[in-house]
Amino acid sequence: MKGTVTYQNIEGGFWGIRGDDNVEYLPVNGLPSDVRRDGTRISFEPEPASGISLMMWGRPVNVKRVEAIATNRGERMRNDPAQP
Repeated sequence: MKGTVTYQNIEGGFWGIRGDDNVEYLPVNGLPSDVRRDGTRISFEPEPASGISLMMWGRPVNVKRVEAIATNRGERMRNDPAQP
């Protein structure tokens, strides 16, 4: 699955994923630091998370796999430190 990392400045702030399927995902196990940049395009594998979330945003999931991907226009990955 593909999506875009988004920072939500509510409830103290947290990182989420807006999937290309128009679903908002709340990674309860967090995201690795190398993709935690607002707007980073990623490929990820979510699985439903059990329990209750205090965040009033997104579908709680455990992210089993995540990696940054290049954009459609052949640009470098958004989280590439070499990119200005």
